[in-house]
Amino acid sequence: MCGQDNLSLAPGANGEPHLALNFGAGCTQSVAQVYAWAQGRWQLAKAWEGGGVSDMAWPSGGVGYLLFNGALAGTDNGGRGSSQLWPLLAPTGPLAPLNVHHLLAAGALTDPGAVLDSADGGATWSALAALQGDVLDIDFPNATKGYVALCDPQSDVVKLEVSVDGGHTWSSRSTLPNYRGGDVSGLWMTSGGDGLLVTTWGDPGCAGSGVSPATVWATDDGGRSCAKAARVPVPVALSTASFVSSRSGSTSASDDWTGWSEGGQDHPKLTFNGGRTWEEELTFT
Repeated sequence: MCGQDNLSLAPGANGEPHLALNFGAGCTQSVAQVYAWAQGRWQLAKAWEGGGVSDMAWPSGGVGYLLFNGALAGTDNGGRGSSQLWPLLAPTGPLAPLNVHHLLAAGALTDPGAVLDSADGGATWSALAALQGDVLDIDFPNATKGYVALCDPQSDVVKLEVSVDGGHTWSSRSTLPNYRGGDVSGLWMTSGGDGLLVTTWGDPGCAGSGVSPATVWATDDGGRSCAKAARVPVPVALSTASFVSSRSGSTSASDDWTGWSEGGQDHPKLTFNGGRTWEEELTFT
């Protein structure tokens, strides 16, 4: 029987998420399905044969970018249709859109530490920097300030690095606490320096296949220090979580985030306080 082998979750500009499920284990033909959250339910937007979605980014409710089967694709209707983009230089890692046209991303075919920039909706890309290591995740809260979780494959240490010039130069901000043997599956930062990271635990090494439970780490000083804030309550091996800043003005940095967690065709869970408490939502249609 075919099994699920990967999933990714990404919020849109309005905080309403999209979910991608990849099915390939034991299948003669792999399938990817993209769901959109609408009217309190996950609703199927699109299914593809022959590949999987490894990352998604949704700068608006309908406009999104997907890394699908190793290629970059764009959609302007919430994932119901898509068109593949064919840039000569293309990202292979996580995406970080500033708006529907200006995208930043990490990873290239020959350089997993590359930081890339596109000003035309992914049609063309230029290299901004080549970092020494593997970029596990990237986020740009504005056009000048960016953050990456960067893994050194020699030491199996992950550092949080920051750029204040739009991604051209980077400096190390901190080393993630208690990291060894895990994987960073999410990084979200605000312009003010508040942020969340999600780590999962699995096979040793930078490319570990993370399993739940996942841990949420919070920072309120631009990543100079991180503290354990919450656990992601999805009791299955394949789990994911994603957050968007709600900027409620609370005194705790980790409280200013709305988040979703999902285990794959399970009841998704929603948090309004950075993962301290979770509510069970409705399921798939």
